[in-house]
Amino acid sequence: VTVGDEVAEIELSAWPDDPGWVDSVRSLLVDGLPEMSEQIGLPYPLPGRLTVSEQAYGHLGNYAGTFDPLTDAIDIRYDTDAFVALHETAHIWFNGDLFEDRWIGEAFASYYAEVVAAEIGVEVEPFIVTPALEAHAFPLNDWGEAGREDLDREDYAYAATNEIARQIAAVAGADGLRAVWDAADTA
Repeated sequence: VTVGDEVAEIELSAWPDDPGWVDSVRSLLVDGLPEMSEQIGLPYPLPGRLTVSEQAYGHLGNYAGTFDPLTDAIDIRYDTDAFVALHETAHIWFNGDLFEDRWIGEAFASYYAEVVAAEIGVEVEPFIVTPALEAHAFPLNDWGEAGREDLDREDYAYAATNEIARQIAAVAGADGLRAVWDAADTA
């Protein structure tokens, strides 16, 4: 896939009896990766192959998808939706390299999943803060590592960070966000 001035090599791995998963994820990546890079304003950062694999629920624990920046691999559950696939794709940029705090990476991975989905014409259901989730509110700077929080805290944090990113983007604008990411990337 051509992403800006770079060529992103992608290897998709799915179960032999699930060709629909490959087709769906391939379409999202072919359309989504170039748009993701353009929206974020940073070049595609992976020097090697991106591996995207279909996984079972048990392999990913309570997550619908994960991105591993050490292996440049995305694992996505077989039954996941476009939002999760795009969210994990955004972690190619928001993976702890630009900012250490987990909430920032998750916030803008979700935000750009929404933005890119709208740009490529894909419907998604983003995280929304509900009264039930607000009952589990906590300071997002205290959000622990993935897999170490209880599910109620995780659900609250994903929804709250998505809302925070929307609010920040409304104030900063697309160009303002790109300037921040560029400054963080060159720091």
